[in-house]
Amino acid sequence: MLNESAEILVLVDEAHRGNTRTLHRNLRRALPNAAIVGFTGTPILNHDKKTTAEIFGDFIDRYLLQDAELDGATVPILYEGRTADGFVKDATGLDQLFIDMFVDYTPQDLAIIKARYGTEGDVLEAPLLIEQKARDMIRHFAGVALPEGFKAQVVAARRR
Repeated sequence: MLNESAEILVLVDEAHRGNTRTLHRNLRRALPNAAIVGFTGTPILNHDKKTTAEIFGDFIDRYLLQDAELDGATVPILYEGRTADGFVKDATGLDQLFIDMFVDYTPQDLAIIKARYGTEGDVLEAPLLIEQKARDMIRHFAGVALPEGFKAQVVAARRR
């Protein structure tokens, strides 16, 4: 503990980052009576994690994307989801090969092997799938977004 005063105000920017674990616990231990206010544009609302409101308390104010558009601070955002089918060639044959090769393993061992080597990330990062997605994005951007004067943002599983 560093200070027990209730006259301390702590302002935390980017409150959704790193303040759900050790950093926030240490802050609370060091300044147990301080008023702590968190600012974030992307609060954690996931049920699997401790939410931003659980850590910092109820929202004092909300400035939504629609508010920013009305104020002219942000141009309207047009969302267009684009997908590509991720498939494995001869998936049925591959599954049978896996069963044949690991016939002596326990179900628990098989689950560990699948989790370690057959992950969703392996499919999402397959070179052929990335190439197909890249071609689609280039065609779409050059043919639709660029001529209309739009910008673009890409969301992916990883930077790679």
